Amino acid sequence: MLEYSAILIFGSIKDPILWILAIGIGTNLFGIKKKYLYLILAGTIWGLIRYYVYKSLGEDISFDLLLLIVIICICLMLIIGLLIKVLFNYIKQYFKF
Repeated sequence: MLEYSAILIFGSIKDPILWILAIGIGTNLFGIKKKYLYLILAGTIWGLIRYYVYKSLGEDISFDLLLLIVIICICLMLIIGLLIKVLFNYIKQYFKF
C-alpha cells in the first residue's frame, strides 16, 4: 500500500490539472473568497477523474484505493494551492502591488 501511495503521489505531481487548478485558485485571480472549499472540491473532482482514468486502463481498484486516490489528490491540491497563495501574497507585499 505504501509503494502504491508513492506511485500515486509522484504520478499526481506530474499531472497538469493539479498545477492549473492550484495556481488558478491559489493566486486569487478570480477573487475567490472560499479558497479552502474550492481547493477541496477541485481535489475531489481531480481524484475521481484519476480513478476513472485508471479504471479505463484496466486497473482493478477497490474502494480503499479509490479513497486513497481522492485523499492524496485533495491533500496535494490543498498543499500546492496554499503554497501558491502564500507565494503570491509575499510577492504582493514585497513589490507593493
